Amino acid sequence: MEIARKNSKSANVIVDFEHGNVCKMPYKDEYFDFIICTAAFKNFKAPVAALDEMHRVLKHGGKVLIIDMNRNASIRELNQYVKEMKILGFFDKIFMKIMFSFFLKNGAYSPSLIT
Repeated sequence: MEIARKNSKSANVIVDFEHGNVCKMPYKDEYFDFIICTAAFKNFKAPVAALDEMHRVLKHGGKVLIIDMNRNASIRELNQYVKEMKILGFFDKIFMKIMFSFFLKNGAYSPSLIT
């Protein structure tokens, strides 16, 4: 969260960052217009409860965007994704390729796991 705060301050963007439990959010029903969850969903211990809670705090007609890794992603797709990460240096890209291919991919969801 400290990195996010620093980045938002550098970008001159005002954001409230809060640490909490996605399965028990301290917001009233229908509070948000939009929810985004990036690279975290695969780590939730209770993904269905997380979805239920997102639904609870989402306004009628609101949208949820969940961006996470797909277990079925090929090594070629992962390498292309890392190649497009312009901010990474040479060694960082090698590290990311290893992390995606051997660690993160194994914990990712696939369509067959979601049903």
